[in-house]
Amino acid sequence: MSGRTANTCPLAYTLAEFILASAVVVLMLAALLPLMLFINTTYAKTRVLARLEQQATLCQERIKKDLFSTSRELIVLYPDDPSNVQAISFPVLQRPLDDTTLPVGTDGAIQWNRTVIYHMYANAGTGKLELRRTVFNPRVNGLTTAQRTAQIEDVFENGDGASALYGEGGASTQVLLDDVTAHRIVSTSVEVEGYAPERERASVKVGTWILGPGAHDFTFRVTGKNTQSSGYGFGLDQLMISAAGEGHDAEALLPPKKTADGSASHQSMVQYSGWTNNAQLGLIAAAAGASVTVTAYNDMWVESAFNSLLAVPTDAEVVYDTDAGEDVCRMIGGRVAWEAQRQCHGGLRGPFRGNTANGTVRCIVNSSDPYLGTEILYRGARGRVTLAASSDGALTILAGNIMRRQSGSTGEAASQRTLTFNAAAAGGGFVFNNGRSIIIPPGRALASDYFDLAIEKEQDYLVTLHFAGFGFFVNPAAWDDPRNVMQAYFLTNDTEDRSALADWSALADIVSPIDSLIALESLSISYPDNAAFTSQPVDTTLTTPTFRNLSWRPVTPEPAGTAVAIRLRAATQPDMSDAPAWDTLTAYTTSPQDLTSFTGKRYIQWQALLTSSSPYLATPRLRDVTVTWDGPERGIDVGVAFEKGPDRGKFDLAVDGQGPAPASLELSFQIAERLLDHVYERPFAISATPQNR
Repeated sequence: MSGRTANTCPLAYTLAEFILASAVVVLMLAALLPLMLFINTTYAKTRVLARLEQQATLCQERIKKDLFSTSRELIVLYPDDPSNVQAISFPVLQRPLDDTTLPVGTDGAIQWNRTVIYHMYANAGTGKLELRRTVFNPRVNGLTTAQRTAQIEDVFENGDGASALYGEGGASTQVLLDDVTAHRIVSTSVEVEGYAPERERASVKVGTWILGPGAHDFTFRVTGKNTQSSGYGFGLDQLMISAAGEGHDAEALLPPKKTADGSASHQSMVQYSGWTNNAQLGLIAAAAGASVTVTAYNDMWVESAFNSLLAVPTDAEVVYDTDAGEDVCRMIGGRVAWEAQRQCHGGLRGPFRGNTANGTVRCIVNSSDPYLGTEILYRGARGRVTLAASSDGALTILAGNIMRRQSGSTGEAASQRTLTFNAAAAGGGFVFNNGRSIIIPPGRALASDYFDLAIEKEQDYLVTLHFAGFGFFVNPAAWDDPRNVMQAYFLTNDTEDRSALADWSALADIVSPIDSLIALESLSISYPDNAAFTSQPVDTTLTTPTFRNLSWRPVTPEPAGTAVAIRLRAATQPDMSDAPAWDTLTAYTTSPQDLTSFTGKRYIQWQALLTSSSPYLATPRLRDVTVTWDGPERGIDVGVAFEKGPDRGKFDLAVDGQGPAPASLELSFQIAERLLDHVYERPFAISATPQNR
């Protein structure tokens, strides 16, 4: 009897094996899915960016080509608001390549045969803003400005030229950009709009002029006003014409060469921000046609703001001056140079803790020891001290002096100056003993008279005060050093009054160092005898320029005993390393100066010397310094910084009676495309200067 054998299949799988295999496949797909999504997203992003780049490039080339060969005089902007231009219209000439005839009519004018209008259009169907290009072919050359404006307005409102307004052959429209998220169209035309709801400073390129070396007349003329403006006048902050890159403050070009139907004057602008020199040239005008003409040199350097970071003031400062109505350069003086509270590291004023009756204190006015604290901030030809009584009672000072410190409590006897207080009587002090003694009321601080001792920033001084004895008011204010650093020397029960003794070294046994400054509140200085302001170097851009003039203007009237002089030097190196040392140069003392014999080198620099004389209570004030030289004949892009405001008008510029060369158009766009939840953007700009008037 034969047995039966089971039939088995080698390709059969159990259910468990099938489930396991399926799970492996699912895991592999799950692992690959993010990679596949990343690859797909990256590919889609690359395509989006490529499309945006292609749109931007094609648009740039199209607009540049159209604008390059058009006429500046025939460009029409819509609307007539420089801050909100939405469409531009201009003529172009398109001909077959084999057409070599001269495209000029019998009147000498170019025979334009197309009108191109670039215009923004809000597409209601897509909800996006588009840039469109509409072409009228042929162009009707005889249209008036009003008709051209009506044509561009019709195209802008309707999005195309379907109505064929003033277009004999109809029009075609092409969408160049289909999703514009930001745009700006600016014409650097000669007319400048001064209106703005709020007062502000703005800058604009007015145009290009070809100018030779020498003086030129710049005439700014009122052309009208915005309907929202309440006035016709304008204000000019700066005129940019120099190849040296230096802007000229317009008020420094005053007085004007001439004015017409208006009044030009210097105007302070300190109440507003952004004005260089805190001033401007202002023209008051009642109607269009008013003008002001100023003269500027090709080339020149007018320094009136004194604000270069490379300039070096020495005992001088640049401040706004109310008399001048602008920033001036002046000597530093007439102010506090040292304070007890600063030297005592913030120690507050209060009553002295000890007994000062019949006492003598010698206070240190420190400038050399950084640990002691503070420094003398300014130098002066003379000085005076301010002394203070505590709020507990009056203070009687019988004698006082100041001298240079040598070491410790010893001073330089030859420099000792007696303190007097005659001027303090007007402030409420009781002065006696021929002005050498004073009673200061409680809580008050009074200044001494000026003493004839120069105060230097690197020198320490000793101020010695002898207080009255019992029966008098002896309540000095004091400033305690919280670090307990020695600030003064105190001699108790000094019935002999050793305040005039310069050398206290023999009194070491009875002199006590203390960590307070007693009665001495501050040290003030007069103006120094001299100061300087060294300008930044300026590049003339010429290897060997021919210099013409140096001039400067002080604020007038100049105070008696003060003066301004100017040194000038030139170099071939931008850091002036090969220029002569300042102290080897003779200063010019009268303005203007003829510079025709001045050695011409590329880089120039000046140094203003400011001087004062006894009693050193006044300073000269320098308004501006001007250097002129012969610049080359060149195309100059003239720019102006000007005032905008609710009462400002429109103006244009003519140089030597001529308008500018063709102005440029600047267009900027930002286009976008959404991919999933991200918006990709591509900004770009076009600047084109029409080559025909």
